[in-house]
Amino acid sequence: DTNMITFQLDDKNDLTLGKSASIEMLSGIKAVAQTAENYAKTLLGEMIHAIDEGVPYFGTVFARGDTVQFEAALRRRLQSVPEVRAVRSLTVLQVGEIVSYNASIDTIYGITTING
Repeated sequence: DTNMITFQLDDKNDLTLGKSASIEMLSGIKAVAQTAENYAKTLLGEMIHAIDEGVPYFGTVFARGDTVQFEAALRRRLQSVPEVRAVRSLTVLQVGEIVSYNASIDTIYGITTING
């Protein structure tokens, strides 16, 4: 068994500091959920050392309003998160230029829900 550990981020994606001015950490299911949210935010081609990874926002929903292909790509991306066993459900909604999702993911720690 592994135990995912990552830096805790705030709603602006900045590191958070604890009471002793040390960087806060997350582990277990909270770490997996935050990592999954970050995986979902990563644009296809954004990472210079892994340009084939990410979600094709501009090739699907923003260019053509294609939520079906976007949902399939997002599902694959979420399933690639370490310690995620499966994406149990994924709902994508596009209203104009706003795209949102709700996902239930099965991790090695249990089930969690993420939104974006």
